[in-house]
Amino acid sequence: MRNIALRYESSSSLLEAMADAPHGGLTLPVPPGERVGEGEWVLAVVETRRERKSAAAAAVGRRVEGNIVLGFGAGDWERVSGLTVPQSTRPPSITRPITQVTEAPPSSLRTPGIRIALVDRDDTTRAELDETLRAQGLDVIAFSNESEALAERGPLHAAVMSYGPGASALAKKMRAAHPSGLPVLFVSAQRCSREIVEAYACGCDDYLARPFRGAELGARVLGLLRRSLDAYR
Repeated sequence: MRNIALRYESSSSLLEAMADAPHGGLTLPVPPGERVGEGEWVLAVVETRRERKSAAAAAVGRRVEGNIVLGFGAGDWERVSGLTVPQSTRPPSITRPITQVTEAPPSSLRTPGIRIALVDRDDTTRAELDETLRAQGLDVIAFSNESEALAERGPLHAAVMSYGPGASALAKKMRAAHPSGLPVLFVSAQRCSREIVEAYACGCDDYLARPFRGAELGARVLGLLRRSLDAYR
C-alpha cells in the first residue's frame, strides 16, 4: 500500500473539501499530480499546515460522477474529521477496555470455513480480542506466541495481532507460510499518525486503534477478506 499526501492550508480548507464531497459521500479529491486507480487502496496522509496536524487513514479509489476520488470507511473518515476539531473542544482521552459488544453482528460477518488467526502474548488482551471477534461471528484460532502461530498447518485467511516489537517480522513469516495470501490487521492503543504510518510501512493491511466497537473490528476483518478472497469480491 503506497502513501499519498493530502495537504490543506488549514482545518477550514479541509472541512470545505469534506463538505464538497459528491452526494454527501465520505470522499476527498485526489491531489493534483497524483493518480489512483479505481479500486486501488492507498494510505492517505492528511495534513493541515496552519495547525500542523496530520492523520493517516486507509482510502480506496472510487469513481464518482466520472472522476476518481478517495473513498474512506466510517472509522477512517472519523480519523480525518478529527483534524477539523479544535484541540480545546476535544474530550479528554480515557483509558477503557477494548469494547463492550452489545450489538448483534450483521449476517454478512457469518463466515463459515473462514479462519482468523489471533496472535497476542498478553492473556487478557488475547481473551478480549478473541471474545470480540467470536461475538461478531468469526471463527478464531488464537495463539499466544510466534512459535504457536507459525506451527499452525491449517488454513488461515486473515490475521489479527497487536502492533509492537516483533509484529512486523511475525507478519512476514506468517505470510510466507501462507503464500495464497494472508492479510494482517494490527491492533494498537496508539492513535498518533506517526505510529499509524509506521505500522503500514511495517506491512500491515489495516490498522485499528483502541478503543473500538466490536462491530468495527468485525467489519475491518471482513474488509480484509473481501479484498483478498475471490469469494468476497
